Amino acid sequence: MNIGILGTGTVGQTIGSKLIQLGHEVRMGSRTTNNEKATQWVAANGPRASQGTFANAAAFGEILFNCTAGVASLQALEMANGSRAGLGCGWGCGGLWSLGVVRRFARNQLGTMDRRGRGRVIALQAI
Repeated sequence: MNIGILGTGTVGQTIGSKLIQLGHEVRMGSRTTNNEKATQWVAANGPRASQGTFANAAAFGEILFNCTAGVASLQALEMANGSRAGLGCGWGCGGLWSLGVVRRFARNQLGTMDRRGRGRVIALQAI
């Protein structure tokens, strides 16, 4: 599966690396195509890892993780919005998954939750 990640910090890198280990293709997006953190992450994670802008990551991903800091999230979503109609809307919009689906994905694919749904939901926004 192709997965896009918005954000180059610890959360985005951790999620992206785990998804690559599970066999997914991951593109990390930032404001610029040559972000230093993203470049280092790609070098460390091999051929299934790539980088680009927020718009590149949004266009690439069948699923998109918003891993930006709260103050930067709206700007990141606006920058990515040209690639995915409705991306910047928010929970409850037709294109976004329900919390139950996100929890199942986190538990089954990332191993971050137990069977009762306890733990951190690290998928902040998924399409």
